[in-house]
Amino acid sequence: MGEGELDGPWMSELENALISIMKIFHKYSGSTTGKLKKAQVKELVNNELSRFIEELLPPEKRSANRLTTGFLLTAGKQRRVE
Repeated sequence: MGEGELDGPWMSELENALISIMKIFHKYSGSTTGKLKKAQVKELVNNELSRFIEELLPPEKRSANRLTTGFLLTAGKQRRVE
């Protein structure tokens, strides 16, 4: 990390985790707007959260390609995203 950047051994585990989340968010936003378009959210979820979300689903709804069906977890609820 460069000078002035946040993260390091002096930070708590939670602080480092939040920094990681922010870095991943900015990686997918591709800009400094701080916003993600629907396609960017879907890409982030597919690439970064697929195993986590798969475990939240009941066994009968699990599949190897579940996230390609367009489901997205939002605020604890599942909704369809096209």
